[in-house]
Amino acid sequence: MDSISPLTWLIPLAIIIAIRWFTLELVPSHSSKSDISTRQIRHPREGNRTQKPHLKLKEVRERQRLKTLYHRHGFGLLPTEIVDYIFTFCLPQSPFIRPKPTDAPLLLCHVSPAWRDYVTHNPKMWPSLIHPELMRKWLSCSSTLPISIHLSAGKQYYQKPEGREAFRTIAQTLAGEINRCNNLELDLPTTEATDVFLALLPQDEVLFLESFLIRCEEERRLPIHLSALFNYSPDLRKLIWKGPNVKARRFLPIVNWNQLVDVRLDCRLSLIDCFHIIQRSVQLKTCYLYGISIPLFSTLLTGPHTHTSLQDLRLHSTIPINSLISTLTLPSLNALQLILSGNPIGLDSHNSGADLSHFVERSSPPLRSLMLENFRIPENDLIQCLLDLPTIEEIKIDETAAGFLTNEFLDALGKLWPNSEDEGAHRMFLCPKLQSIRLGPTISSADGVFAEMFRKRWDAAERGEVCRMKSVHVEFRNGAHVADEEVKQYRAEGLSFHFYSIP
Repeated sequence: MDSISPLTWLIPLAIIIAIRWFTLELVPSHSSKSDISTRQIRHPREGNRTQKPHLKLKEVRERQRLKTLYHRHGFGLLPTEIVDYIFTFCLPQSPFIRPKPTDAPLLLCHVSPAWRDYVTHNPKMWPSLIHPELMRKWLSCSSTLPISIHLSAGKQYYQKPEGREAFRTIAQTLAGEINRCNNLELDLPTTEATDVFLALLPQDEVLFLESFLIRCEEERRLPIHLSALFNYSPDLRKLIWKGPNVKARRFLPIVNWNQLVDVRLDCRLSLIDCFHIIQRSVQLKTCYLYGISIPLFSTLLTGPHTHTSLQDLRLHSTIPINSLISTLTLPSLNALQLILSGNPIGLDSHNSGADLSHFVERSSPPLRSLMLENFRIPENDLIQCLLDLPTIEEIKIDETAAGFLTNEFLDALGKLWPNSEDEGAHRMFLCPKLQSIRLGPTISSADGVFAEMFRKRWDAAERGEVCRMKSVHVEFRNGAHVADEEVKQYRAEGLSFHFYSIP
C-alpha cells in the first residue's frame, strides 16, 4: 500500500469527470472568472469602456503558470481543466468560506506538501473572506481573482477602544481589495462602523459588486457614504437589507432599482413602498419583502401594474395586503408566499379570498409553489384559485384560526373536475402535478376524509393521471384521526409522512 500514490484514488473520478466534461461541456460549480479587469465596465458618468488589450496577456501568463504548477506536482497525466475542477469541487458550497482545518481549502493543505503547494498557488481555491484570521495570507493566495468579503463585528467588541482600532485596521485591508470584490456583506453593529468602512473605499471608481448585504439597525440615519456605493456599482444585481427598525422610505431614493434582479428586504415597509419597489425594479425575478407594517389608504396605490419577469414573491405583513395584491399582475410567477403575522386589524377573509382569486385569474401564472400563512380566505375561494393553477406542485397552508380547512377542501383534492381549458376533454383532478402538501395546524375535517382523498390520488398516480405524492404533513386539532393515520403505511413506498392528531 505504501507504493500507491496519494493521487491514485483520483484517477477513476477524473476519468468520469473527463467524459462528462468533453461530452456535456461541464462547467465548474464555482465561478472561474480569470480576471475581473477584463470585463466590460459601465461607469455612471461615462459610456462603455473595455480594459486595455495588454491585460489579455496577463491572463495567458496566469494560465501558463498554472500549467507549470500542474506538471510540477505530478498532475501531468490529467488535463489541467480536470485537475482544476476536482480541487475547486471540494470547496464548500457557501459563498463565504470560513477558515476551518476540516474544510477546503485548508483541509487540502494537510494532504501532502505537493497538494499544499498547489492549493496555495491556485487563486481559485481562495474565493472569499469571512474572518480576519489568516486574512493577509488568504488575500495573497487569491491573487487577482474576484473574491467575496463578509465583514462583521460584535457590538461589545466594537465599543472598546482596542476593538475599534483593530476593526479599522481590518477595514483598511479589505477596502484595498474592494476593486475585485463581487459579493460584499456588511454585518456591523452601528451605522458609524459601516461608515468607517465605506469611507475607506476608493472614491469615484467603478466597483464590480454583484451582490450586497447590509445590516442597518439604527432608525434615525443611514451611512453617509452608502449612496456612493450604489452609484458606482453598475453590476449590482442582488440587494439584501436587514434593518427591522429602518423605514424603507429612507433608502428607496438612493438605490438603482432598475438594475436589480434579486431584492430581499427586512425593514419597515408600507404597501406603497412595496408597490414602488416592484414597479421600479423592471428586471426583478426574486422579491422578498418582510416587515410590511405601515398602514395606508389603498387609494394611494397607483396600480394596476404588470411585471413580466418576477418569478418568486414573498410578502410578510402585519397588516392586510389586499390592496397590493389587487394592483399586481404577475404572469411569470413560480412561487408565492403570503404570510400574515399576529391578528391584522381590519382583515376581511372574504375580501382576501376575492382579491387572491382575481389575482390568479388575471395573472394566469405557471405557479409551482403556494404558501399561505394566516392568510384567511374562504375554502371555496381557495379551491377556485387551485382550479386556475394546474401547475402547482407544492401547497403549504398554515392557519391558526380553528376550522379554516374542513371536508370541503379535502374532498375537492380527491375528486374529478371538468377541464377548464377544454370542456370536451375528460375530467381531471385538482392540481394534477401536486407532490407536496402541508396542512395545519387546525384542520377540522372528519376522520378518514384525508385518507380517502390521499388513496384516490395515489391510485390515480398509478394510472398516470396525476403525479405521485412525495411529502405529506398534516395536523389535526379536533380529536383523534385513527383512519387518517393509516396513510403512514405508504412510507414503505417512498412517502415522507408527518402526522399529528391532538384530541
